[in-house]
Amino acid sequence: MTDSSSAPESPPEFLDPPEAAGELGRLGPYRVIELLGQGGMGHVYRAQDTRLQRTVALKVMNERFAKSPNSRKRIVEEARSMAAVHHDNVATLFEVGQRNGTPFLAMELLQGATLEQLLRSGRRFNPDEVISIADQVALGLEAAHDRGIIHRDIKPANLWIQSPTERVKILDFGLAVAGSAVQGLARGDSVVGTPGYLSPEQARNETVDERTDLYSLGVVMYELCAGKVPLLASNTPTQLVNILCREPLTLSQQKRSGEPVDVPEPLERLIMRLLSKEPGQRYETAGHFRKALLSVSEQIHESKQAGLAIEVEPDAVNGSSVQEGSNSNAAKKATRGGSGKVLLAVGGLAAAVLIGGGAWWTLRDRPAEDSPAASVREASSPEASPAVLAAQLGALQLTGKVIADPEIPVGEMARFRLQLTNQAESPETDPRVRY
Repeated sequence: MTDSSSAPESPPEFLDPPEAAGELGRLGPYRVIELLGQGGMGHVYRAQDTRLQRTVALKVMNERFAKSPNSRKRIVEEARSMAAVHHDNVATLFEVGQRNGTPFLAMELLQGATLEQLLRSGRRFNPDEVISIADQVALGLEAAHDRGIIHRDIKPANLWIQSPTERVKILDFGLAVAGSAVQGLARGDSVVGTPGYLSPEQARNETVDERTDLYSLGVVMYELCAGKVPLLASNTPTQLVNILCREPLTLSQQKRSGEPVDVPEPLERLIMRLLSKEPGQRYETAGHFRKALLSVSEQIHESKQAGLAIEVEPDAVNGSSVQEGSNSNAAKKATRGGSGKVLLAVGGLAAAVLIGGGAWWTLRDRPAEDSPAASVREASSPEASPAVLAAQLGALQLTGKVIADPEIPVGEMARFRLQLTNQAESPETDPRVRY
């Protein structure tokens, strides 16, 4: 759907004359207020349902398709079937009908923008966002496929991103089967779909099943990662040849703004499987795809968590060695993605805790005169407070226990709480008394 900058100069012929100020005309019980957008299949208007007093998006079929009785019948029958699918990731259809020989659909008026509009605005999507969008689209497709309905035209222009929830809504079920952006093939046949997002079986004008929607979803995911579709051509015949005969570059072979596309390997493998030429090599159903997508998401998150895992190998250190900071502390290792060891310098934290945090000790059972308040009173005089030397403190003994929250992604800040045990053997060696 393409936005329109202004309303048409005169009301369309299929509208009845306006009955009040501020409207373009009437379509049955709907007051048509303004044109919101237009595309190859028709026009979208903001309208008011006079029966229920609610604002709706009114989609009216293009006159070129409306003249064909077969097209009118197909859009009405398909859309009525789709109206029975109630799902959070499918735009809700309120009514399907015909008026003055023109089919129309009344659907919920959504806030936000299409995925196509977001891509054109320059927005980029990280792997987690790509996975979230794909999962929501697959959920909506699964609900439709369960009723035997194939969309046939999954593309960014038919995926609405609601604001501010970021929920994905699939648009234009039913409209996709009524006509096509690819016309004029041999014998007067037409291919249903949009160049760039067609599956090979669509390009061959064969009977399709739900796996054709998964192929198109793979193209959308590829575009979200690379900024372009995998097999785009300058004209329709070349586009069809590319889809049938050429293998797309893998995402790791693509460049975006002069830089290599950086996509986690599990996600790249999943997308390239969706782009298989033969339907049998793709995922069998949207449900199977969602399970594979969940596995990919878990692999990516495990890779991130591995970058936080800290393996500490305690080393024999004495009090004086603490002054040397990280150089004399135990070796700290981090494992990322199950391969290689990356050294993490956390010794500085240990030294800082010892030198600057000597007063933060866990209180064991002590007599009243050894309470923290008494210690503060004794240390109130500057002359009675000797300097705190790191060499006089015991060494911090680290264990192999991981203290990081594994749910914190790499690159984000975390706060840790360390509990140090007071190991003083007597009041004379108790740092709370001495310092």
